Amino acid sequence: MQRLLSLTDKDECALSPAVCGSHTTCANLVGSFRCDCLSGFEPQNETSCTDINECTLGVSGCSDICNNTDGSFVCDCPAFFKLDVADNKTCVDANECATGENNCDPTLGMCTDNAGSFSCSCKAGYTGAGTIGACTDVDECTAGTAVCDTNADCVNTVGAYTCSCKTGYKSIATNGTGFPGECKAVDACITGSHDCHEQAACSNSGVGFSCVCNRGYEGNGTYC
Repeated sequence: MQRLLSLTDKDECALSPAVCGSHTTCANLVGSFRCDCLSGFEPQNETSCTDINECTLGVSGCSDICNNTDGSFVCDCPAFFKLDVADNKTCVDANECATGENNCDPTLGMCTDNAGSFSCSCKAGYTGAGTIGACTDVDECTAGTAVCDTNADCVNTVGAYTCSCKTGYKSIATNGTGFPGECKAVDACITGSHDCHEQAACSNSGVGFSCVCNRGYEGNGTYC
């Protein structure tokens, strides 16, 4: 009687040491086996795999900087740019003004976002580089940039200036300022704000007043 032999497949993937090298998976086949590379690797020979350099091959999709890693890659950006969270590959402007990553003065300065950078400047009424502690008050009165009524004096304030009507003039503005067109001559003779003697006549001169003693009296008008 002839005896039939029963053949059983040997699982090479279960052998030790492993038949497939690092960065692979072993697939057992009937009477054989196959080594498959993990993602990010490519065959070096039938049983081992080597890293794919996506950066060198230009397949990473990074818009700017590509750093190859073992089995993968990481995109990076130059200064003042950041990766777009939508794909982690595209570099977009970081907008340092919005994130607070700037050195502009937080009180007296202003931050302007530029493509790949930012710039600082001082607010109106101040001068300087705009960086922290670099903004100083502009004296518009001394600089000659203030605009006041011709009959007003310029008064410098921190970060600005105001105008005050000169003696003999009164502001017609509700807040009492002396900007152009706001200062009108005061008729001291009508308001009684003159110092003429009771025996003297007060005469308005447009920018002031004069006192003349009445007939029968003599003096300088303030004393008769």
